[in-house]
Amino acid sequence: MRNRLLIIYSVFVVATFAGFSYWIYSYIENWFYDNLDNNLYLSAKSVEKYLKLSSIQEKKNSLIDNNLHSLEILKNIHESISLNPKRYFIQIYDKDNSTIWKSSNLNDFNLPILPSKEELKELRTYAKEIEKYDTVPKFIFRQNLSGQVGDTVFAIIPFENSKLRLFLMKSDVGNISIGYSLSRFELFLSDIRRIFFIGIPIIAAILILFLFVISFIGHSQTKKVKEVLDRIAESQLENFDLSEIRDKQEFKFFVDSLEKLYSASQKKHNQILNFAYDASHELKTPLTILRGELELSLNSAQTVEDYQEVVASALDEVIRLSNVVSTVLEIARAENSNHSLNYSTVNLSDVVNDICEDMEIVADEKNIKIFKNINNEVLINGDKNKIQHIIINLLDNSIKYTPNGGEIKISLYNSQNSATLIVEDNGIGIPSEQIPNIFQKFYRTPNAKKVGVQGTGLGLSLVKSIVDLHKGNITVESQENKGTKITVSFPIGKNNE
Repeated sequence: MRNRLLIIYSVFVVATFAGFSYWIYSYIENWFYDNLDNNLYLSAKSVEKYLKLSSIQEKKNSLIDNNLHSLEILKNIHESISLNPKRYFIQIYDKDNSTIWKSSNLNDFNLPILPSKEELKELRTYAKEIEKYDTVPKFIFRQNLSGQVGDTVFAIIPFENSKLRLFLMKSDVGNISIGYSLSRFELFLSDIRRIFFIGIPIIAAILILFLFVISFIGHSQTKKVKEVLDRIAESQLENFDLSEIRDKQEFKFFVDSLEKLYSASQKKHNQILNFAYDASHELKTPLTILRGELELSLNSAQTVEDYQEVVASALDEVIRLSNVVSTVLEIARAENSNHSLNYSTVNLSDVVNDICEDMEIVADEKNIKIFKNINNEVLINGDKNKIQHIIINLLDNSIKYTPNGGEIKISLYNSQNSATLIVEDNGIGIPSEQIPNIFQKFYRTPNAKKVGVQGTGLGLSLVKSIVDLHKGNITVESQENKGTKITVSFPIGKNNE
């Protein structure tokens, strides 16, 4: 992966510099031609203006023979309109395509004449030479800068081992051809290309080398991190010490994340150990009783009644063991994120009413009254069987820990986007400092043990797991010797299968 990233980065650097250099080269070239073309156009318009003012066409013969004054004026125009007269070339034709004046730097060379509109139409592609018109420029760049189609043309022609940039214009007083030598500009562009061809590889190589150095340094640092982590792994997390890399700024967030992960793993590990300890302790007691009674029956039982008594007692312990195992299994299923619920639309009102009717029989044995405040048609999406577990456990706990003659209130109603179930009693209550622990597996409050109520400490843990599985929420409010209020809310809407 590291080598692949280096290759991708290297290609990216080279491509970026090449693209940027090409853009700069194109920009310089286009800028030069745009400015040059504009200057050629303005120069041609200046000549045209002079021709119209002096009526050269009408005085052609005298101009050619004796009109030295006009020649001197044209020479001055050539020098004044040109940034560099030696590199500018001007030739003026009359309407019969005869030369009436040209700049001295042309010597015997004649600039081409703008073809007629009919001839121009025959030039079907801009970059194709037509042999019939050997005076027509080979490459036509742009036309119709001013006037009608065919009146103006920009072109490039070969000239003295170099090239001329030409502007050809057909005017009412004659044809004007103005050119500019590109020799120096071509040398300039050649120098730029040379700089780019040499400079880009050097700069790219330096950047790539710099990247490799950084990568090597980074790899050496990550190698050190790997050594630290390997050492921790070999010790099975017994020597979890990140002090070697904690002080390095570049690993700060990484170390913080690792320490949070370690704390979470340690907490989960401790929970597993505590669960194993509590489960073994919870299972050990009935197994010890069961074993003792069976051994006693083998050694001392004489009659059928003795054996029946032992078997009945053993059956009670077996039932107790079975309940513990079943509850633990239910909790494991509820806490398994891959375990899916059997979702359906559940009429929570009917479920609560039905369970209350059944639990009233148990409550009557302790002369406990159950008061109901249940709204009709409270509907949720959930697993009906598991929701029944929640309600039964909550009511069963309230009955167990409420003294004779007590009261239990159960309420159900819709509130915003949730269905809210409240079970409230006036029983023994829970000390405030112990409330955070009541959802732990096998946890039982000292008050519960004092009153002698039998239990496994798994009921509320199972309730919490099922509520979480339904993406609901459960809260507990309690005061010692005054009672407990448990509130459960279920989301209303589509399930989250």
